[in-house]
Amino acid sequence: MILIVDDDVGTRELISDILRGAGFNAAEAKSAEQALEMMRKAVYSLVILDLRMPGMGGLGFLQAYQEISPATEVIVLTAYPDHKTAVNALSGRRSAAVGYLEKPLDPRRLVTLVDSLESQIELGPWRIDRIRQIPYYQNKAFQLPPQLLDLFEYFLKYPNERFDYPQLAHMITGQKMDRTEAKGLLKTQMWRLRNTLDEVSGRKDVIDTIAREGFCLAVKPRLE
Repeated sequence: MILIVDDDVGTRELISDILRGAGFNAAEAKSAEQALEMMRKAVYSLVILDLRMPGMGGLGFLQAYQEISPATEVIVLTAYPDHKTAVNALSGRRSAAVGYLEKPLDPRRLVTLVDSLESQIELGPWRIDRIRQIPYYQNKAFQLPPQLLDLFEYFLKYPNERFDYPQLAHMITGQKMDRTEAKGLLKTQMWRLRNTLDEVSGRKDVIDTIAREGFCLAVKPRLE
């Protein structure tokens, strides 16, 4: 699901119509504050965000949404005077937007950019078709339930980074939990995910366990 955040109703409806016509599901928010509230109740894989809005605005949203849905990607919308601000919004660590679109919108570029982000995520022999919700190993499909697929996608997005149970629970639920509560929620899920990936790949510990510190999908750098 894609969330469109813009205080201008005409722009919101235009983007929604374009994306729905291209086969995507879209929801709308008229402010950054409303968008954050919607993200507390549902999972969005992508946000299309206007930078200039009353209240919190786009830049405030880019800082705040990390506390709710850190795995969600963001495309920022900007008019020409905001071009530098849009570029700056792309420069940070995980909170950064992943692309920007200039107004007036080019429908073809909008669909191309969204499709490139929504269609798949890939790392080495692993790939997830995000439209069909199917994971692959070396181009062979295998099965993962929705919550395990969400966890796996998170690891693919951030290889070589360590995540503990509270961080993973926050990503899945949008809620902050202590280690005991988060472990109770996800211990079995992580066991199932790790076993499935090991079985599919014929490898051991695709996702490494680091005692009392968390989990990591370790990937060696590839020489070009």
